[in-house]
Amino acid sequence: MEGGLRALSEVKKAKQEFEHAIEINPSVMNGSAYTSLGSLYYQVPAWPFGFGDDKKAQQLLEKGLKIDPEGNRLKFFLWRFP
Repeated sequence: MEGGLRALSEVKKAKQEFEHAIEINPSVMNGSAYTSLGSLYYQVPAWPFGFGDDKKAQQLLEKGLKIDPEGNRLKFFLWRFP
């Protein structure tokens, strides 16, 4: 388990994998790639350290919600946004 800035390279790899999964099939596993990618954007620090972006996180989570309106994990992350 990594922490701090050393974990950032692993998070960037995960981001790329989720983006690739969305390119292949956005609705796979009820849109869970959108949920996971959105949660990364929410939890990762913003520039200059990371790619975090609350607005992008909300957009991704809302895309996932369109695919899976009953997604409890999606709703967990979306409640953080007004």
